[in-house]
Amino acid sequence: MKHFIRIVIVDDHKLVLQGLRALLKEQFHILGEFQNGNEAIQASITLQPEVLLLDISLQPVNGFVIAETLKQRLPFMKIVFVTMHTEPTFVMKAFKVGAAGYVLKHNAASELVDAINTVMKNGYYLSKNISQEVRGTVLQQIEGIPCQSLKGELTARQREVLGFLAQGVTAKDIGKQLGISHSTVAFHTTNIMQALGLKSRAELTKYAMDQNILEDGF
Repeated sequence: MKHFIRIVIVDDHKLVLQGLRALLKEQFHILGEFQNGNEAIQASITLQPEVLLLDISLQPVNGFVIAETLKQRLPFMKIVFVTMHTEPTFVMKAFKVGAAGYVLKHNAASELVDAINTVMKNGYYLSKNISQEVRGTVLQQIEGIPCQSLKGELTARQREVLGFLAQGVTAKDIGKQLGISHSTVAFHTTNIMQALGLKSRAELTKYAMDQNILEDGF
């Protein structure tokens, strides 16, 4: 009798859950689909899937927290992040918290089945659209090879500026708070966006929320 790999899917968008189920249901055993992070943790502990497909931007806890929590309880379960985030810091953190795969949502139709089969053979999978620089550094990190940090490492001042930006503070007021000029704030903001691979203030705010910067600091 053929063994169907047991999978749990976690995403906060119902349409995404439906799409992933439709994509995978013929080849895998879908144990459950969850939109809430805490529910996903409890269900995974109970159901013990072989593979967890996990988004990053979840409530009330994000995907990184879920991954860290479940890897402690279910160390043999394979985690594949399925996400829109292409930022190097997100990719690096995903593997630091125990992921075996990282698939971009817009590549899921062509890559997810292969990703699942790869991680089940104790391999690692990164979406083909992730830059070669990031792929190489992640693989070095996994193999324990010393490597240079990817872009995404912020200075103490940049972390301060990001914290204010995330709270919606204007550049003028940030300058007053930190005792620096408006142009210096703009300079830091540009460098932060380049370091994190972001393109807008809205993406900066979303990044800060996903990383719990608003609640916990950076």
